[in-house]
Amino acid sequence: HHFDEILFRLGPLTVRYYGILFAGALLAGYLVFRRNWRRAGDDQELVDRAFLILFLGVVIGARLGHCLFYDPERYLGDPVQILKVWEGGLASHGAAIGLVIGVWVAARRLKRPYTQLSDRLSPGIALGSSFVRLGNFVNSEIVGRPSDVPWAVAFPRYDFPKSHGPPWPGEPVPRHPSQLYELAIGVAIWAALSLVGRRWGEDKRPKGLVTFLYIGLYFSMRFGVEYFKEEQPEIGSGGALPFTMGQLLSIPFALAGWGGFAWLLARARVKRKSGES
Repeated sequence: HHFDEILFRLGPLTVRYYGILFAGALLAGYLVFRRNWRRAGDDQELVDRAFLILFLGVVIGARLGHCLFYDPERYLGDPVQILKVWEGGLASHGAAIGLVIGVWVAARRLKRPYTQLSDRLSPGIALGSSFVRLGNFVNSEIVGRPSDVPWAVAFPRYDFPKSHGPPWPGEPVPRHPSQLYELAIGVAIWAALSLVGRRWGEDKRPKGLVTFLYIGLYFSMRFGVEYFKEEQPEIGSGGALPFTMGQLLSIPFALAGWGGFAWLLARARVKRKSGES
């Protein structure tokens, strides 16, 4: 795989497929969010106000997450580097934290329950993440570990970053296409959350159920897919801990997601039995 990541150049402007796909992720999230807002019969004039806040949370959180989680010495030593977004560097865990804060701000501004907004947003996040992972595939980044599976993909631009194209100075290594694994995870979770939304409307299910289900599913699967990804930076000198940074950051999110999901179901069951009696 040595697909050219540049769509076209127009003078000093360079348009990359990743940028188009990242914009597509935001658009997909917006459309799903707006559809869920409309299904709930809420004031449509508030959709754009809410999504603007969420958009800022995603972009700022993803950028700061990359800078502070994965290369803090570089960016804290020269904070101006944080602003150079055109050089790349976004982290999904940072985006998740940015979204948590963004939903909180939007809920306060619009005087809506936090979980109401997060439930409407979660399916769109899952779908949007698939666009981003396709962009990672095009860019030959966040690659998988070496593998001999029949669907393994070689990423010569990853193995030979200083080369300008074929012929390559050596034989590229076949790897797991882990970006496509995560793309499939996003689509699967979006389908699951959409099914839950259709089966139990917003007025029937406990508030926050879709949110906690998304968090539990995504970060559990994210933990698993890390085993197929090229090793990421680890916490501790010399890689003393057995998990990658991505796995360590996924554990608390996954536990919180499944814990909240189970708690909401148990509370709904108790309420239902109390009502029946």
